[in-house]
Amino acid sequence: MGVEKQLLKEGHGPKPTKGQSVTVHCTGFGSYAACLFLMKPFCSNLRSFELILSVGLTIAVGKDGDLSKKFWSTKDPGQQPFTFNIGLGSVIKGWDEGVMDMKVGEVALLQCTPDYAYGAGGFQAWGIRPNSPLVFEIEVLSVK
Repeated sequence: MGVEKQLLKEGHGPKPTKGQSVTVHCTGFGSYAACLFLMKPFCSNLRSFELILSVGLTIAVGKDGDLSKKFWSTKDPGQQPFTFNIGLGSVIKGWDEGVMDMKVGEVALLQCTPDYAYGAGGFQAWGIRPNSPLVFEIEVLSVK
């Protein structure tokens, strides 16, 4: 399905191009917002989503099945900004496509459907269950 970007702060630097080194601050969440994003094609509004849940559809997403848990942040004590080469498949598809559309200095939420996050395998080391939609708050610090 894909990645959807919500701008939080406008950037003023260049956008990265394929293969460049990009450094970001990032906080990753399994979230209710991601769950709503995933269900958007099937629901016309929040009430429709709640109705689907009430009739027994179980959606186990996020970290340990909790839709509000942070699973990683470069802003946590002892962590550093994360650097990767964009567009080469070294990160999840949601990052490769979403960060490619961001400018240096920009802060945005990237809402990733499972196929643009960790997919059917999840990422057990961080407690990310299979087929979890995720949200990342990303700030692009530099592009080289």
